[in-house]
Order: sequence, then structure tokens, then C-alpha cells
Amino acid sequence: MERLARWCYRRRRVVLGAWLVALVGFGASALTVGGTLADNFDVPGTESQRTIDLLQERFPAVAGDTASIVFAADAGVDDPSVRGAMEKLFAKVAVLDHVRGVASPYAPGSTAISPDRTIAFASLQFDRTGIAIPKPVVAEMQRLREDANQPGLQVELGGSAIQIVEQSKISGHEEVGLVAAAFVL
Repeated sequence: MERLARWCYRRRRVVLGAWLVALVGFGASALTVGGTLADNFDVPGTESQRTIDLLQERFPAVAGDTASIVFAADAGVDDPSVRGAMEKLFAKVAVLDHVRGVASPYAPGSTAISPDRTIAFASLQFDRTGIAIPKPVVAEMQRLREDANQPGLQVELGGSAIQIVEQSKISGHEEVGLVAAAFVL
């Protein structure tokens, strides 16, 4: 090992060049030879897959992923302007593609409102799992959420479908970090 280290040190420019050629070669081969990416979670024969299949067969209304619309209002969630804005948002989200329904915190018997009545959440039910929900549907939900935000009312989205779309975006800071990491390696 010591002999290899000495040889690499004495010929460091050759070693660096070889690493760069290998990196470019691997990158080019990955782009040209690489197959298609799989973005499904089907794992036949596993208990998890049997559970998903059973849900889709017997309870299709709850077989997809869920998400939440969480909102906080300074004046309280029962304030008429807040309630009107949120019910309008729930109605718009409920008609989006792949949304089976929205369970409003204002429904009778709901326990989705905090004891001090300043925070509440609505549950969304999708007709498929998070990764299979098209990104434009989530982007539209995010746009509707932004439109619902107003002074004294903060609206946020949560759930795996939302996280998948948000995590797929790489910011400028992350790009700089990736370039720095590649340089260090």
C-alpha cells in the first residue's frame, strides 16, 4: 500500500488526470447507456405490498396517500372571514385531480381544532400514493395555499406527496454544496 501511495504522489498529475477521465467516462456512460428510472413502490410478495393491494381492493376510498392543510388564525379559526376563506380553499382543493376528498375541521364532531381554537387542520385523501401524484396537482395546491394566506391567517401544507415535490427542487445553495463536495472528492 505504501508503494502505491508513493507512486500516486510522484505521479499526482497523472493520477488526477486518470480520475478526471474516469469521472467523465462514468458520467457519459450513465447518460448514454443508463436505463429508465423506477419510481414505484411495488414490491411483490411483501406484507406491505399485500396491505396496499388489500386496501385498493376493499377500501379504495382510503388506499391513497393523505395530506394536511394546517392553518393558524390570530382571530381564531371560527372567525367568519377565516372560516369563509378556509372553506373556499377546501372546496377548490377537493375538485383537483386525484383528490378524493377533504375532511374539514368544521364538520360536526371533528376534533381537528386546537383547544384554544386558533389552529386547525383539514385532511386530504388522494386516490394514489405520493410519488404517483402528478407534480402539477401539488403545485396547484401550493398556489391555492399561497392565495389563502393573508394577514392574521397562515396556511401550510403537509404530507408525503407535498414533501416529495418540495424535496425534488434543488436550491442554489444545494448546487454550490454539491459542486464543493465534488471538488473535495
